[in-house]
Amino acid sequence: MLPQSLPLNSVEFEDRPFVQLRPRQLDQTLGRVLLPSQVSLVHGPDRAPLTLVAHAVTAGVVSGGGRCLFLDSGGNYNPNLIRAMLGESDPESVGRIIVGPVFGLTDLTEALKTVKPSDGVLVVVVDSLTGVLNLTGDSGSKERQRDLFGALEELRRTVNSHGVHALLTDHSSNDWRTGERRVVGGNVLQHNIDTSVYCSWIRKIEDGILLTVERSPVFPPPTSVAVKLGVRGPRSPNRR
Repeated sequence: MLPQSLPLNSVEFEDRPFVQLRPRQLDQTLGRVLLPSQVSLVHGPDRAPLTLVAHAVTAGVVSGGGRCLFLDSGGNYNPNLIRAMLGESDPESVGRIIVGPVFGLTDLTEALKTVKPSDGVLVVVVDSLTGVLNLTGDSGSKERQRDLFGALEELRRTVNSHGVHALLTDHSSNDWRTGERRVVGGNVLQHNIDTSVYCSWIRKIEDGILLTVERSPVFPPPTSVAVKLGVRGPRSPNRR
C-alpha cells in the first residue's frame, strides 16, 4: 500500500524566531530566519563582516538568557568584540558562551556530538566553515567532500534532536563565467542548509554591512538590510 501524501498546509513548521538581535534592523532580517531545528549559512567575499555577524548572533543568544556554542576554526572569537556587542549593561552574559576550537571536520563532528539538551544551547555558531575545510585535506578531494557530508549529517542530527539553530559562516566568490555566487563547501553544503544569507561590506559607510536573504523557508523572505557592526557595538546605519 502506497503512503498517502500530506497537504502542505498540514505540515507543521516552526516560524517563530527564538533569538532577538541588535540593532532592530538586523533582528527584522537575520533574526527572522534563526529558527529552531534549522541550519543557516552566512557567506560573502570578506572574512571580517562574517565574523562580526557571528558575534552579533552570539550576543543576541546570550543576552536573551540562552547559551551559545561558538566553534572557532582560527582565532575568530574575540571577547572584547562580544562585550561591545552586548553593551556595558550586560557583562554577565559572556559566561553563557561556550567557545570550542575546531581544527578540521573531525573536530567539528566531535564537538557537535557533545551538545546535550541540559546544556541550554540555543544556537551553534561555526566561524568559519572555510577555516575548518582549509584544515581538512586537499581542496576538491573526494575524501574532504565525504568528510564534509558526514559533518553536515551530524549537524542536521544535532539541530533536529535538540531543536537548536546552527549558523555557519563561509567564504564565497562570484564565478567569472556565470556570475553565480559559489561557496567554498560547494553543492554538498548548499544542499544541507535551510537558509542562505549573503553578507558584504558597504564600502562608503564605516562598519557598514549589507545582508541579503537569498533563500529561506520564511515567507515572505525578509528584505535586505544595512547595519553597522564593530568595536562600537551594533548600530543602525544612521548612527555614528
